Amino acid sequence: MRRTLARIESQVLSPLGRPGVRLHVSPAAIPAPGQAVLGCRPDGDDPFRHPLLPFVLHANGLSALVPEGATWQPGEYLDLLGPVGRGFRPPPARRRWLLAAFGVSPEVLLPLLTIGVERGVGLAMYADSPVPTLPPQVEVSPDLDSALDWADYACMAVTAEWLERSDLVALSLQTVRAARLAEIMVVLPMPCGTGVCGACAVGRGRAARCACTEGPVFPLEDLVR
Repeated sequence: MRRTLARIESQVLSPLGRPGVRLHVSPAAIPAPGQAVLGCRPDGDDPFRHPLLPFVLHANGLSALVPEGATWQPGEYLDLLGPVGRGFRPPPARRRWLLAAFGVSPEVLLPLLTIGVERGVGLAMYADSPVPTLPPQVEVSPDLDSALDWADYACMAVTAEWLERSDLVALSLQTVRAARLAEIMVVLPMPCGTGVCGACAVGRGRAARCACTEGPVFPLEDLVR
C-alpha cells in the first residue's frame, strides 16, 4: 500500500460551501474517481485515518472535505495511505450516465462528472440533498424513475445506513431489470485501509466485503444478492 506525505496548500470551500483543503501530492497518490486516500497527522496526535473522497482532482493533487473534528491548517503535512480500493469504471460504450446520491452529498461524484464531460457523454444528476452548480452539459433530474429510464450507466453514492433501506432493493431491481450497468460507492469510515480492522465491512456474514480493499465502489448486483 502506497504511503506518502501530502502538504496542505490551502483551505478551500467545496461547491456547496463546506470547509475543505487542497492537498499537494505526487501523481501516483492521486485517487481515481470513487477511490479514497486515508489521511492523518504524521505526529500521531490523530491516530485514526480519515477517508478523503475528493470533490476536485488536480494535476498535482486533490481537494477534499475536511473530516469532522479535524483542525488541519495550510502548511501542515498529512500522512496519506492510498489510493485505496476500487473506483468507478465507466465503460466507453455507455453514453448516457446518471449520477445519483442517496444520503450523501453529490459532491463525492463530481470527479466522475468531469470524466463524463471530457468524454462527451450525456449526463444527468439526481440527489436527495442539495446539488451544487454544475456544468451546462449536466441536467439535474427531479425524477429518479425517468432518469433511470434514460440512462444506460448509473453510478451511485450511498451511506452504509442507506444500504439497509428497502429503497435500495427496489432501485436495484428496477436497474437490473432494465439491463443497465450500475456501480455504487459506499461512503463510510475506513480506519486502517488494509481490511484488517473490519470497520468498513459492507454486507453480512460470508458475503461481507471491506470497502477499503474491495470497494468503496462495488458493482450494484454484488450488494443486493
